[in-house]
Amino acid sequence: MFCLCFLLLKAPSLPKDVVFFEPFNSLDIPPNWVISKSAGYSQNIGIYELTEPTTVAHERALVLKQTSSRFAISSSSPDVLNFSGKTMVLQYELRAPRNIRCSGLYIKLFFGPGFKPNALSNKTLPAIVFGPDFCGKKNEIMFIFSHLNQKTHQYEEKTMTNPTKFNNDGLNHLFTLIIRPNNTYEILIDNNSAKKGSFFSDFHPPVIPFAKIPDPKIKKPSDWDERETIVDEYAQKPSDWDEDQPMFILDESFPMPDGWLNDEPPYIRDLTVQQPKEWDDSFFGPFIPPMIPNPRCKNAIGCGKYVQPMRKNPKFKGKWSKPIISNPNFKGKWNPPLIDNPFFFVDKDPYLISPIQGIGFELLSVDGGIAFRNILLSNDEESVKQWNNETFCQRKLRQLNPSAPKEEYEAPTPKEQIPPKAQYGYKVVVRHSAFMIFYAIKDLLSSLSLPSMIITMCLVLIPVILIVVMKRKYE
Repeated sequence: MFCLCFLLLKAPSLPKDVVFFEPFNSLDIPPNWVISKSAGYSQNIGIYELTEPTTVAHERALVLKQTSSRFAISSSSPDVLNFSGKTMVLQYELRAPRNIRCSGLYIKLFFGPGFKPNALSNKTLPAIVFGPDFCGKKNEIMFIFSHLNQKTHQYEEKTMTNPTKFNNDGLNHLFTLIIRPNNTYEILIDNNSAKKGSFFSDFHPPVIPFAKIPDPKIKKPSDWDERETIVDEYAQKPSDWDEDQPMFILDESFPMPDGWLNDEPPYIRDLTVQQPKEWDDSFFGPFIPPMIPNPRCKNAIGCGKYVQPMRKNPKFKGKWSKPIISNPNFKGKWNPPLIDNPFFFVDKDPYLISPIQGIGFELLSVDGGIAFRNILLSNDEESVKQWNNETFCQRKLRQLNPSAPKEEYEAPTPKEQIPPKAQYGYKVVVRHSAFMIFYAIKDLLSSLSLPSMIITMCLVLIPVILIVVMKRKYE
């Protein structure tokens, strides 16, 4: 089975029936995760602390830092996983740059047996591809699975139609894919339902091939006319059709109104303006006084040459063209006869995408700085949803409110607790102890007088120095 890890940072007990869980909280890449050695794939993958705003203090994640690179990292199980008759819940947490340009942000499951993480590449057949895919205006949550054709015995890629959109804001988001034994699926974003559907109706090409297909041997007859309408080639332009008539003409029914000063221009020269002394006719040309409104038109209904308004020309017909008529030879759209599909088969359980042996990431990122954490594979849908409400949803509220306190640790239940040294190494224990002592001393000093404070500091100075020395030694 997959290596089972437990989250000590901000997580109560894991949900029921967890098959695989990786929080990426350790200081180094877990030993069960392998960076691919395939040519052309970046090795610049590591675990780093994320910048604010985070969902917890010292939040860590697997980060693909390098830009314009291919990445491949995965984990495999010694044994293959079979989800026959079971619900499969695939989930991971993602944080991507706000202004992302073109990057795949999806996770993949891989078939087994025989999956080799160190040889993972874009040529490795994935069982499932799930998650956001950004490139230009494309910003959608895709779900692709490989379906075994029972006739050809070859895997065929089936892509979910009408994918849901996702608007990235640079914060943490949780993506969940639920595949049920009743051949339905559901996609959650931040534990909220974003899309539901069926394996039988929501994928292209369809999961079950058509029982009947057009006969490829039958060709459309050469005299088959699919044109529903045609141009009447025998039509002639009427003799009274005048193409030279304008669309609009003057409306002679509107005479010039009384009081209209037809002989007075609306603007005249301002003769009171004299030529400036510095005016040079040889350089500027003859001086011409500026125009001003004609004072005689001030109280008139109008000035200048009267022009009647335009009206539509009743004789206008425009350019003549031959009319469109029904095609007397129209036979309808050509459809070849149907025959039985030799590759037809019925798969009653397309949900059963098994056996699974690998989980990981194989993608191209133009942007870099993509962070993944809290990868989970489970059989219990309701338990995962409840766990998300108790963990991610609470952490997301803290991220949306950066001023809210972020506790560094939250202890799991005793039966699930793993000694910190076994999980994180000795230097994490030293660091955690140093932080605890620091805050304890800080609270103590705040309640003491100055003499008592000096004495107390002297008493604790030596052990504090020892802890700092140990911390530096193991970093």
